[in-house]
Amino acid sequence: MKYNFPVSSALSNRAASEEDVAGVLNGEVVPMVRRIQEAVNRTGGYLRRVDSYVTLYGNEALVEVDATDGAVTVTLADPASTWREVKIVKTDASGNAVTVEGPIGGGTSVTLAAQYDATLLWPGLEKFYE
Repeated sequence: MKYNFPVSSALSNRAASEEDVAGVLNGEVVPMVRRIQEAVNRTGGYLRRVDSYVTLYGNEALVEVDATDGAVTVTLADPASTWREVKIVKTDASGNAVTVEGPIGGGTSVTLAAQYDATLLWPGLEKFYE
């Protein structure tokens, strides 16, 4: 089977065979996807948006919480099982609170009441530090 479109600059002036396409995918696309995955893994986290009760995995970098429909509780992962800080932000303007639960400093929770209230937490061996 022949494909009548250029799939890379190396193949731009001729029809490409299935072998050519497979070579381009393996030579250009797959390594690019791997580099993107490695970059995400290197940063160690991702953005997570929630609007109801949630327990974090421990690799979130930023958690945006929408409490428009009611109060939301965010439970932290075990601090000993994560290595990165996490920022939790209340994004809505409602009067509903966002409660962050877990071992935090000398207590067990932090409450975010107003829009854009946030907490930045660093994990320790036994608790998070604000």
